[in-house]
Amino acid sequence: MSGTSRWFAGAPIAQADRARAEIARHPTLRAWWVEAERGDWMLWAAGRAGIDSRMLVSAALECVQPVLEILDEESAVIAHQAMSVTAQWVDGRVGPGECRAAAQKVYREAERTMPIEDPRKAAARTAALGAVESVVQAASSDDHRRVAEFTAEAARRAAGTLGRIHGPDDAELAHARCADVVRAKIPVRLLPED
Repeated sequence: MSGTSRWFAGAPIAQADRARAEIARHPTLRAWWVEAERGDWMLWAAGRAGIDSRMLVSAALECVQPVLEILDEESAVIAHQAMSVTAQWVDGRVGPGECRAAAQKVYREAERTMPIEDPRKAAARTAALGAVESVVQAASSDDHRRVAEFTAEAARRAAGTLGRIHGPDDAELAHARCADVVRAKIPVRLLPED
């Protein structure tokens, strides 16, 4: 694989073929970056490009934030706490162990059976907690490639959650919003010029 498509070689991200096709239309990673429409793809590519893990996690935290509003009160408290611990990790105030513990709490909450009559809301709750868990897992990982995978997964799950609740147009808007967040958190000048 040559050219810009190499940034998605072996990518375990959603629609990797589409991501490779999109980036292949651009001469460089930087040229693609300013036009990219999906934050999950950008997080993966930034991780492959060696961008600092804390920057990836910081961007993913902001991409995941909108899904918190669909959670019930009890689940929202656990998710907010986990995201707060992750933000502290980004600032260097806690270590990966605290993030692992927070991720376990989110996982247990996602597995807790709740009487939700609307299957869409039940699926969205699980997806929202999955997005939170992914971003917290990213902060607990010492493997840079896994950080890229987890942050991309968190962004994808967040957009998918909003799509489950509000429809596919909202999922696309969430992807675009996340792309803008990633661009703001990871300026194009930090990427390799390839």
